[in-house]
Amino acid sequence: MTGSIERLYNTTAQKRFYLPSKFVWGANCHKQAHELLADCGTVAVFVDQAFANHEIVTELKAALGARLQFTEVCRAMPQVQNLIEIATSQQPTDAVVSIGGGSTVDAAKAVVCHWIHGTFDGIGMGEKRGIAWLPGAKRPMLIGMPTTAGTGADASRYYVTYDAHTKGKVHGKSWDLVVDWVLVDPVFLKTAPADLMVTSAFDAFIHLFETFICRGEQSWLGDCLSLDGITRLLTALDRYITADDRSDETLLELNYAAAIGGVAISNIRTGNIHEAAGALLEVTPLTHAETLMVFLQPAYQQYQSAIAEREALLMRHLAAHAPHLPFKSFGDIIVWWKAQFDRYGMSQRIDSALAGVQDWKAASAHLLYRVISDRVWCEKESPMPLSDDMVDAFLKASLPNYQKA
Repeated sequence: MTGSIERLYNTTAQKRFYLPSKFVWGANCHKQAHELLADCGTVAVFVDQAFANHEIVTELKAALGARLQFTEVCRAMPQVQNLIEIATSQQPTDAVVSIGGGSTVDAAKAVVCHWIHGTFDGIGMGEKRGIAWLPGAKRPMLIGMPTTAGTGADASRYYVTYDAHTKGKVHGKSWDLVVDWVLVDPVFLKTAPADLMVTSAFDAFIHLFETFICRGEQSWLGDCLSLDGITRLLTALDRYITADDRSDETLLELNYAAAIGGVAISNIRTGNIHEAAGALLEVTPLTHAETLMVFLQPAYQQYQSAIAEREALLMRHLAAHAPHLPFKSFGDIIVWWKAQFDRYGMSQRIDSALAGVQDWKAASAHLLYRVISDRVWCEKESPMPLSDDMVDAFLKASLPNYQKA
């Protein structure tokens, strides 16, 4: 039962791993959606604004006809107030289709979560871990078509929304919200700009890296996904950048790595790179991937001695399966990522955004509070136990030119 696995924790003695999505990947696999929806009465479509008028979306909506109950065009990060309005004004549908990146599928998940729980604030956390459904609640079939190769949100149990007024994060996690069918079609990546491809891939990379280095929740299944996903991702992105390779094969490799990254990170607790990045996201106009970059190197430097064996395993795997890549250490991988961020202008965006923060005293306190509040990560899952002073040092090392005492 789903309810029981929601309450299971990984320990050194006992592991749980869950991969509930069904994956279909390949050119034109988006057409499978028509067959999957054939027996559904009502359908809702959540679509990223960049694809709202795409021929695939137009054809799908036309095929649904009167069965299409509503379409939500997602123009920005999902806002709590808008999603509550949708969830309370629309009846639960038989199916929900998400066509977009992480923000789009998170919006769809939040609405579905509200339909089955009456809220999406903190589901799966604290007292709401393993919370029961509302009496008579109906959970739609979920179909996801990712249009970016980054978050892996379709195959992830996590969702993130933001309060429109406070900008604060309202989030949760539930295996009930993992998409049933993930249709990984490279057609959606054909027109993606290179900077988006790089930042999306970096997001997936951090998912795989944090899965690989966690302590208590580490498992051999997670290792398999992380080692394979990191290798495929770096190999495909290198081809994409250096050889201008936009073939279906290369795009599918990036899509695949992102999808399994979503599976992998769902089976552990996200780490302090993610937690610090999420807090920084609330006080800057940066994207999620850009905030993640701020914290990668300082986190690695703090962990380095504790993950020496993990690093050696990863480097042996890369040497065996991607010997052409110029990596001898994880430090080389970080340098390579920084070079790509420099190349496509993200480093400059990061510097500009951090320089624009008006109150670093408040921002610093916000970041510190968010990271140290996750006692499970700091004490149990981090590669080494993190005291409050160690977290503070990590944050100061991440923001040396900006953060003030």
